[in-house]
Amino acid sequence: MQFIYINNELTVQVKFESVTLLTTAQFNNLIDNVFINTPVESMVHQHQDDYYFAIRQSTQQTDSAPFIEFMLQMIFAAITEAKTSETEGLNAGLSEGLKLSDVDKTILAFIEQDRYITNVQLAEKSGKSQSTIERRIKVLKDARLITRIGAKKTGYRQVKR
Repeated sequence: MQFIYINNELTVQVKFESVTLLTTAQFNNLIDNVFINTPVESMVHQHQDDYYFAIRQSTQQTDSAPFIEFMLQMIFAAITEAKTSETEGLNAGLSEGLKLSDVDKTILAFIEQDRYITNVQLAEKSGKSQSTIERRIKVLKDARLITRIGAKKTGYRQVKR
Protein backbone atom coordinates (compact mmCIF):
# COMPACT_ATOMS: atom_id res chain seq x y z
CA MET A 1 0.00 0.00 0.00
CA GLN A 2 1.30 3.46 -0.83
CA PHE A 3 0.17 6.85 0.44
CA ILE A 4 0.80 9.67 -2.00
CA TYR A 5 0.46 13.26 -0.86
CA ILE A 6 0.14 15.82 -3.66
CA ASN A 7 -0.99 19.46 -3.28
CA ASN A 8 -3.21 19.05 -0.22
CA GLU A 9 -4.80 15.92 -1.65
CA LEU A 10 -4.07 12.55 -0.14
CA THR A 11 -4.37 9.58 -2.44
CA VAL A 12 -4.21 6.03 -1.22
CA GLN A 13 -2.81 3.78 -3.87
CA VAL A 14 -2.93 0.05 -3.40
CA LYS A 15 -0.62 -2.15 -5.46
CA PHE A 16 -0.97 -5.89 -5.47
CA GLU A 17 1.99 -7.94 -6.64
CA SER A 18 0.17 -11.17 -5.97
CA VAL A 19 -3.41 -11.78 -4.97
CA THR A 20 -3.99 -13.49 -1.65
CA LEU A 21 -7.44 -13.88 -0.17
CA LEU A 22 -7.61 -13.30 3.56
CA THR A 23 -10.37 -13.92 6.01
CA THR A 24 -11.52 -10.95 8.07
CA ALA A 25 -9.67 -12.34 11.10
CA GLN A 26 -6.45 -12.76 9.08
CA PHE A 27 -6.77 -9.22 7.70
CA ASN A 28 -7.39 -7.77 11.17
CA ASN A 29 -4.40 -9.71 12.53
CA LEU A 30 -2.23 -8.36 9.70
CA ILE A 31 -3.33 -4.78 10.39
CA ASP A 32 -2.78 -5.25 14.15
CA ASN A 33 0.75 -6.53 13.53
CA VAL A 34 1.54 -3.56 11.30
CA PHE A 35 0.24 -0.95 13.73
CA ILE A 36 1.26 -2.50 17.03
CA ASN A 37 4.91 -1.69 16.34
CA THR A 38 4.31 1.58 14.51
CA PRO A 39 5.28 4.59 16.65
CA VAL A 40 2.39 6.87 15.60
CA GLU A 41 2.17 8.33 19.13
CA SER A 42 5.80 9.42 18.93
CA MET A 43 5.28 11.01 15.53
CA VAL A 44 2.23 12.94 16.77
CA HIS A 45 4.17 13.99 19.88
CA GLN A 46 7.05 15.24 17.70
CA HIS A 47 4.57 17.24 15.57
CA GLN A 48 2.36 18.43 18.39
CA ASP A 49 1.89 21.97 17.03
CA ASP A 50 0.74 20.60 13.66
CA TYR A 51 -1.59 18.20 15.49
CA TYR A 52 -3.33 21.03 17.36
CA PHE A 53 -3.40 23.14 14.20
CA ALA A 54 -5.17 20.31 12.34
CA ILE A 55 -7.71 20.02 15.17
CA ARG A 56 -8.34 23.80 15.09
CA GLN A 57 -8.75 23.75 11.31
CA SER A 58 -11.20 20.85 11.50
CA THR A 59 -13.19 22.64 14.19
CA GLN A 60 -13.29 25.94 12.28
CA GLN A 61 -14.27 24.27 9.01
CA THR A 62 -16.64 21.82 10.74
CA ASP A 63 -14.92 19.23 8.57
CA SER A 64 -12.67 16.46 9.82
CA ALA A 65 -10.60 16.38 6.60
CA PRO A 66 -7.64 18.45 7.95
CA PHE A 67 -7.35 16.21 11.02
CA ILE A 68 -7.71 12.99 9.01
CA GLU A 69 -5.12 14.25 6.52
CA PHE A 70 -2.70 15.02 9.36
CA MET A 71 -3.20 11.60 10.96
CA LEU A 72 -2.73 9.80 7.63
CA GLN A 73 0.52 11.70 7.14
CA MET A 74 1.68 10.67 10.63
CA ILE A 75 0.73 7.03 10.01
CA PHE A 76 2.55 7.07 6.68
CA ALA A 77 5.63 8.68 8.24
CA ALA A 78 5.59 6.18 11.12
CA ILE A 79 5.27 3.19 8.78
CA THR A 80 8.01 4.56 6.53
CA GLU A 81 10.30 5.13 9.54
CA ALA A 82 9.56 1.69 10.96
CA LYS A 83 10.09 0.00 7.60
CA THR A 84 13.36 1.86 7.03
CA SER A 85 14.71 1.21 10.52
CA GLU A 86 13.63 -2.44 10.33
CA THR A 87 15.54 -2.93 7.07
CA GLU A 88 18.56 -1.00 8.29
CA GLY A 89 18.50 -2.84 11.61
CA LEU A 90 18.25 -6.22 9.92
CA ASN A 91 21.09 -5.49 7.50
CA ALA A 92 23.29 -4.02 10.22
CA GLY A 93 22.38 -6.83 12.59
CA LEU A 94 23.41 -9.46 10.09
CA SER A 95 26.76 -7.85 9.38
CA GLU A 96 27.75 -6.19 12.66
CA GLY A 97 25.47 -7.33 15.44
CA LEU A 98 22.85 -5.14 17.12
CA LYS A 99 23.20 -1.41 16.44
CA LEU A 100 21.70 0.80 19.08
CA SER A 101 19.47 3.70 18.12
CA ASP A 102 19.74 7.06 19.86
CA VAL A 103 16.65 6.13 21.90
CA ASP A 104 18.30 2.87 22.97
CA LYS A 105 21.46 4.70 24.03
CA THR A 106 19.39 7.23 25.96
CA ILE A 107 17.45 4.48 27.74
CA LEU A 108 20.66 2.65 28.67
CA ALA A 109 22.23 5.89 29.98
CA PHE A 110 19.20 6.66 32.16
CA ILE A 111 19.11 3.09 33.51
CA GLU A 112 22.83 3.30 34.33
CA GLN A 113 22.17 6.56 36.23
CA ASP A 114 19.14 5.17 38.10
CA ARG A 115 18.55 1.43 37.97
CA TYR A 116 15.10 1.86 39.59
CA ILE A 117 13.84 4.26 36.88
CA THR A 118 10.34 3.42 35.60
CA ASN A 119 9.10 3.35 32.03
CA VAL A 120 6.99 6.45 32.76
CA GLN A 121 10.06 8.31 33.99
CA LEU A 122 12.08 7.12 30.98
CA ALA A 123 9.34 8.42 28.66
CA GLU A 124 9.26 11.81 30.41
CA LYS A 125 13.04 12.23 30.44
CA SER A 126 13.58 11.06 26.85
CA GLY A 127 10.58 12.87 25.34
CA LYS A 128 9.29 9.63 23.82
CA SER A 129 5.96 7.91 24.37
CA GLN A 130 5.63 5.19 26.96
CA SER A 131 4.79 2.64 24.25
CA THR A 132 8.04 3.52 22.41
CA ILE A 133 10.00 3.04 25.64
CA GLU A 134 8.33 -0.32 26.27
CA ARG A 135 9.10 -1.47 22.71
CA ARG A 136 12.76 -0.44 22.98
CA ILE A 137 13.11 -2.02 26.45
CA LYS A 138 11.88 -5.31 24.96
CA VAL A 139 14.48 -5.04 22.16
CA LEU A 140 17.21 -4.33 24.72
CA LYS A 141 16.08 -7.28 26.87
CA ASP A 142 15.95 -9.60 23.85
CA ALA A 143 19.48 -8.48 22.92
CA ARG A 144 20.52 -9.22 26.52
CA LEU A 145 21.74 -5.67 27.04
CA ILE A 146 19.53 -5.20 30.09
CA THR A 147 18.13 -7.62 32.58
CA ARG A 148 15.56 -7.35 35.33
CA ILE A 149 16.74 -8.16 38.84
CA GLY A 150 14.06 -8.87 41.42
CA ALA A 151 10.31 -8.39 41.39
CA LYS A 152 8.49 -5.99 39.08
CA LYS A 153 7.59 -3.53 41.87
CA THR A 154 10.70 -3.76 44.01
CA GLY A 155 13.33 -4.87 41.51
CA TYR A 156 15.56 -2.92 39.15
CA ARG A 157 17.16 -3.11 35.73
CA GLN A 158 20.83 -3.82 35.19
CA VAL A 159 22.76 -2.81 32.06
CA LYS A 160 25.14 -5.42 30.67
CA ARG A 161 27.98 -3.96 28.63
